[in-house]
Amino acid sequence: MSEYTVTKKIDYIQCSVTSFMTADDTFGKWQDARPLHRNYNRAKEFEIGVFVQWHDERTNMKINIILNGTTLANMRSVGFTDYDILHWLKSMPDCKFSRIDVAVTSTRNDGKIHGFLPHAVNYLAENGLCETKLKVDNPVATPDLTVETAYIGSRKSRNRLFRAYDKGIEIGSQANRIIRYELETRKNATHIADDMYVNRTDIGAIIRRYIDFPQHEVWCEVMDSDPAPNYRIDDERPQHVIDREQQANRENWLLTSVAPAMATLAHSYENGFDNDFWDKFSQMVAYHYNAKVDSDIK
Repeated sequence: MSEYTVTKKIDYIQCSVTSFMTADDTFGKWQDARPLHRNYNRAKEFEIGVFVQWHDERTNMKINIILNGTTLANMRSVGFTDYDILHWLKSMPDCKFSRIDVAVTSTRNDGKIHGFLPHAVNYLAENGLCETKLKVDNPVATPDLTVETAYIGSRKSRNRLFRAYDKGIEIGSQANRIIRYELETRKNATHIADDMYVNRTDIGAIIRRYIDFPQHEVWCEVMDSDPAPNYRIDDERPQHVIDREQQANRENWLLTSVAPAMATLAHSYENGFDNDFWDKFSQMVAYHYNAKVDSDIK
């Protein structure tokens, strides 16, 4: 019998679609809500917790869907599996995931101290004993410098962030017995969703693709899967390449927000901006654009 009880689940999902539809009547009634981002002017929240926001005047903007940890737990309580949830989302037109978090929670069964605490995660990562391309970020520690939450990846950009923390402390239980390992992904979130949905890839394998401690026995036991294969380089879209929808949104922002702001500034001058200014402005835009192109080539 294993010394650990392990649960694996999706802990957060954010995606965008061109048309929204509920899965079934278990979602319950909905009520108007306040959008969570200024890009949207309408929102609604279902009783089960599904949050939907959109802009009813910007037809080129997608509908944004958010499922947090509580919402996902509510959906599981009425019979949804993680696969069912992904299936529902991916059945909607043009679904694209902008964030997905996965978590592995391990509980020591015999009451002893867990064999792979956040402090050990941080120590091994800082000393080069973690297989990852991510950098170690500053941990959260107690006054005696015991690490409560270890971070691998940037806590600022959060494109891909791994954290290990004491779940027992969070829920008011005994410390050093329940440890959670989480991977938050914004970059290539759709790849991970597809991996779980199409390939049925285990969450432990997905985490080990990006962060791995192959020499640590407890880590390998808890994850209980070999690392998932890496995507080919050509599967990872260059950061500077944006899809047509994003380009349309940004161009719309330039035309509807930046242009009026510049017009207001010009109006504050007695005679507005002269032609010399517009020439300099255009030259500076071209200069910075060419600098970015040169940087991409290098």
